[in-house]
Amino acid sequence: MGVRIQRPLLRLPCLGVALALTIAPSFAGGGDDTALSKAESPDPFYPLDTKNLFGFLEGADVGEQGDRSLEFETTGSFGGEHGVYNSIEQEIIFEPTLTDSLGLELGAHGLGQDIHGAPELPDFVGVNFMGASAELRYVAMHRTAGLPVQLTLTVEPEYSAIADAGRQANDFSTTFRAIADAISGDRRFYGAINLAYAPDGARFPGRSWQDTDVLSASGALSYRPTPALMFGAEADYDRAYGGLVPRGFAAQAFYVGPTFHYQINEKIDLSAAFLTQTPVGRVDFDEFPRELAKLRLEVEF
Repeated sequence: MGVRIQRPLLRLPCLGVALALTIAPSFAGGGDDTALSKAESPDPFYPLDTKNLFGFLEGADVGEQGDRSLEFETTGSFGGEHGVYNSIEQEIIFEPTLTDSLGLELGAHGLGQDIHGAPELPDFVGVNFMGASAELRYVAMHRTAGLPVQLTLTVEPEYSAIADAGRQANDFSTTFRAIADAISGDRRFYGAINLAYAPDGARFPGRSWQDTDVLSASGALSYRPTPALMFGAEADYDRAYGGLVPRGFAAQAFYVGPTFHYQINEKIDLSAAFLTQTPVGRVDFDEFPRELAKLRLEVEF
């Protein structure tokens, strides 16, 4: 396990959340949710921005031109084939919306790990600054009153200077996503699908470059019982290959689990997810973690 495979859709926390709080029927016939703000909508089930409604996969909204927000996103990866493997990545994201069709995210990443007895990894307990990322989001098709479906394309390059167990590395990756989501006419049901391709090139000191890539397909469905509360479920399937272009199957993982979203007020929302790897064909606990957890707090300003 020289390089543990990182899921392209990833990013129990206290510091990020505390900091943020201190500064801050059918799918047919749905309305145009971008046309009304929460304050302007007479319906208590006011429009929600779909980007962070789900778990690890993303919704297709980018916000309205001029919107700005900070996101505090904590992702935990737990369990391996042998030994102890606990990893928590903390990302702080600045997200300005450039136009109604174009959004930008700039992120800084920190990584904390507790690893003991894992194959081919030294025992390690510590926290490091990990690297930086950027994401460009483009809405290729806006939802309308007649068709409440939106399609968004994203590209997210990322550089990491730290790998598992605090090892120094040069790691360059880019995640390409196609995102589609849909909203029911009464704004009670929300669904989304993500397709992702994530090539990655990594090199450790004194070693040659190692190229890998991951293909992923994810789906989620959420129900909104009250205007502020939403819960649902998500399923993610990942396949890892050698090379920047898929060749030589390496590993796979199928995750399922619950998701949660709560709109604290018009400017602050909280979402969470917990996924566990489910045996479907070959199981790869050595390359993919057994369990994944995410907590995300977004503050608009």
